Amino acid sequence: MSTVIQIKRNATTTSPGTSDLVVGEMAYAYDASNDGVGAKLFIEAVNSSNAAVIHTIGGKFFTDMLDHTAGTVTASSALIVDSNKKLNELLVDNVTIDGNDISSSNSNGDLTLTPNGTGIVDINKNDGFKLPVGTTAQRSGSPVQGQIRYNTTLSSFEGYSGSAWGSLGGTIDVDQDTKITTESSAGADEDVLTFFTAGTAQVVIADGAIRPVTDNDIDLGTSSLEFKDAFFDGTVTSDAFAGPLTGDVTGDVTGNVSGSAATVTSAAQSAITSLGTLTILNVDNLRLDANTLSSTDSDGHIELSPNGTGNVHVNSDGLVVLAAASEDARVQVQGGEGGNAILKLIADDSDDNGDDWTIKNAASNNGLTIESDISGSNVAQVTLTPNATVANSTFAIAGKLTVAGTTEFSGAIDFNSQAMTEVNIDGGAIDGVTIGTNSAITDLRVDNLKVDGNDISSTDSNGNVTITPNGTGDVVVNSDQLIISADEGETSTLMFRTDQGDDNGDDWTISNSTGNVLSINNDISGSAVAHVQFTPNSTVLNSTAAFAGDVTIAGDLTVSGDTTTVSSTNTVVSDKLVELANGTSGTPSGDVGHVFERGSSANIFVGFDESADQFIAASGTFTGATTGDLTIAAYVDAHFKELTLETDLTVANGGTGVSSFTDNGIVFGDGSNALDVTAAAGSSDATTSNQLLTVDGSGVPVFTTTIDGGTY
Repeated sequence: MSTVIQIKRNATTTSPGTSDLVVGEMAYAYDASNDGVGAKLFIEAVNSSNAAVIHTIGGKFFTDMLDHTAGTVTASSALIVDSNKKLNELLVDNVTIDGNDISSSNSNGDLTLTPNGTGIVDINKNDGFKLPVGTTAQRSGSPVQGQIRYNTTLSSFEGYSGSAWGSLGGTIDVDQDTKITTESSAGADEDVLTFFTAGTAQVVIADGAIRPVTDNDIDLGTSSLEFKDAFFDGTVTSDAFAGPLTGDVTGDVTGNVSGSAATVTSAAQSAITSLGTLTILNVDNLRLDANTLSSTDSDGHIELSPNGTGNVHVNSDGLVVLAAASEDARVQVQGGEGGNAILKLIADDSDDNGDDWTIKNAASNNGLTIESDISGSNVAQVTLTPNATVANSTFAIAGKLTVAGTTEFSGAIDFNSQAMTEVNIDGGAIDGVTIGTNSAITDLRVDNLKVDGNDISSTDSNGNVTITPNGTGDVVVNSDQLIISADEGETSTLMFRTDQGDDNGDDWTISNSTGNVLSINNDISGSAVAHVQFTPNSTVLNSTAAFAGDVTIAGDLTVSGDTTTVSSTNTVVSDKLVELANGTSGTPSGDVGHVFERGSSANIFVGFDESADQFIAASGTFTGATTGDLTIAAYVDAHFKELTLETDLTVANGGTGVSSFTDNGIVFGDGSNALDVTAAAGSSDATTSNQLLTVDGSGVPVFTTTIDGGTY
């Protein structure tokens, strides 16, 4: 190695330009006049655009910034944390972080915490945090909207609204004389709410009572502003009650009522809601005695007439109608003109769907329906539609009909245009019946099968149609063709399944894809995979057959086409000799050899160049289909372990032109002549000689002990 290596340098602080260095070369501006204060180390590199750039990678200017005690912040120096990852102090703009204190260094400067986006300021403590505390007199002279503090004069938290200070955590007006308090002093724990107006305590809400602060001091309403209703569940006690008592009175009245006898006017009778406990009550022609409501006029009806759209409800589990001897028992439900007559039977408090059954006579068509609310609203389950000709009356059941006994029909059964979506014959059979005797059935559905015209199809989504003969029977197609026709955009497939198809490899399929490729497939790998594929072409000679696996041909294989393409990964040939250009006669023409396909790179030809009369390895755009003399783009390198030549290889062809050189000399060029060689290096061994090979000012190779990058 050399004893001295000097990189490029400059005695000032001037940075090198890209023309001063090459990529990977370093330079040092050592600022001699300032004892290296501004000294920097540079290296040239290239950027993403492959343009040369100068990078600053070190120097005394930077190492001086690191030369101070770790953890101590030093002016104009780098930050270096101590062994505990700490700094003693940090100044960021106008904010100083020192110990447990974060403070502002500018005059009257605010401290602002601004989370990013939807983030919040989170104080991660569970024992609280301290707000500013002071008297009313100590409030800020220039408060801003949103300020909060604890006021020791008022013993409460307060905030500034932008125009005035207001209490937080209670109800109080701006001048503090109308408010609601929870205790007379901090910690008193009186468990009361006291209401103040204009500085005076008026009303107290205590446990179980609302009371005035001063006896006989608070009015409930005024002569012009009255309360609407009053409800009491207990005793109302008054020192004195002065009438008159006007308006409606509801509920029980106990005690003595003095004064003139009262007459309940006709207008007021309808407002009576209770008369207490009576033994008999006669109202007009109705008499209520014990549990019996009866009529007092001869042969009089009892009518229950709800108001408006109201209904008559019988809140009992039964309604019993008893007739006198030889009389009919009758319940009549009569709708108004144009209205329906409805009888509703409600079970289980009517709190679930299906609790209500309704029998309704519809005014629109006099049809009688039996309805249920099982779906959330009344829906007819059974509909009876009358007709003057009774035989034309109809009985319709919306759901299924189950008949436990025998059903006899004296007439014909006509489904008209109604489709039968489901017919269940449980435990029975249709025997000896011919369907379609008089006219053919145009559409027959059996489970998921549909027979329509000449088609048998499946009605369930993506359902198969399976034909299963009995025992060892076969499915026989008596036709000269079996056509498997797929829908537009689908593949048609014929499957041969053996051994119940319960093992991999049991299924062979022949499929015609939408690309018109015929495939022979097997599921030996667990799913159907193409083993043979036939791809047609309008020019039959261009049609192809592809085998995914091995192909064994017991006889000879004759290929009559012009080109044979082998796309296998590896081709093994047992022949020891391969003859190319078989059949050539007379003077040879055209190159002979092998072409190697290399994708997007130039192809390679290894063979005999007939025009140059040489064996070559070269690149070009030729392919295996190219004939004649190939167009050579360039010759390619060849690597041999050892190459024996009959003559010395000339310099023009990459050789030295000579057979031997000076011992320990260094070979160097001499134009187009044979190569030259230097004298040997110094006689000392490698550890002490320390010489490098370079060139002198004339370009002649020489040995030296110094590498000097020079200056810039």
